[in-house]
Amino acid sequence: MGVQPNASVGEQFKLNRPGRVRLTYNYSYSDTDHFYFHEHRQHAVERATLATSLLNEHLAILEVDATARLSGVLEVPFLYGRQTRSGPGSLAVNGAMVGAGLGDVRVGARFWILDKECALRLYGLAGVRLPTGASDEKFTSQAGRRVDKDVSVQPGTGNLAGYLELGGTYDVKDAPLGLFFQGRYTFAPATHTRARNFRNQLSGAGYKYNSDPDSASWKAGVVLSLGKAIREQVSDEASPLVDGFAMLFSVGGAHVPYDDIFGGNSGFRRGANIFFVEPGIVWAFNDRVTWSLSSPITVYKYVTRNGGNVPEFIVQTGLTIALN
Repeated sequence: MGVQPNASVGEQFKLNRPGRVRLTYNYSYSDTDHFYFHEHRQHAVERATLATSLLNEHLAILEVDATARLSGVLEVPFLYGRQTRSGPGSLAVNGAMVGAGLGDVRVGARFWILDKECALRLYGLAGVRLPTGASDEKFTSQAGRRVDKDVSVQPGTGNLAGYLELGGTYDVKDAPLGLFFQGRYTFAPATHTRARNFRNQLSGAGYKYNSDPDSASWKAGVVLSLGKAIREQVSDEASPLVDGFAMLFSVGGAHVPYDDIFGGNSGFRRGANIFFVEPGIVWAFNDRVTWSLSSPITVYKYVTRNGGNVPEFIVQTGLTIALN
């Protein structure tokens, strides 16, 4: 759930500076035992399977400003996923499936189409997702059979994919207020991930393969420079540390289409439309260091094709440091 992370919110409002290098660390955490199909929580399935899904994602982002408008962006994810099943309806796979390690690395380029300070700024980004993460890890079932782990805990997909992103900012003149938006669409030409569907491997029924679906995510929000607004009530003297504190609020969505725009659609697949609100804080300690903390909270979800665990909220934090 949530847009693919970029640099900490607030960094988007800064103009490119040729030669500048920024390093961002993002961490996100989710853990849920709530199972949904369509709009409804499936309590009977939860009692039968007692399934839980935990995901920790560590993401390193390297951005290099090549020109006043063009930047190279490298995103390197490290994932830890843990899915457990302990209910009477999951006897064949009781226990934990754990996947950890390097995920699928993403390499892209961002170009600022409109780029004027204190005005509407607009960028486009294009990139590729490389099949660098392990995608066919195994586990041993209760019967002693070695089968593929669930696709949700495989660090990678085994496939090449592309993505397009559009975003921008608007710095409201004469007000401690900024608006931002961004949206990304990932298109996966391959029909299936490398991992087989473990349910079929154990029972011989259902889908043999897991789908490698397209996906989309977006968010739009507002950043209020609360520290500066409060400081201006008591002093005209700028204080970078105080002025750098801000509140943020955004709305957004995460989507897996029922059918792909690119590639095939067969295999085990969870289509979904998930909408969330995201409150948070941002603190630019100085011109080189920005920290953010936020929590996307699900307000609506609709799961199609196959039901699955959907987190009610995610906790995420990011730290961006300009190295020069």
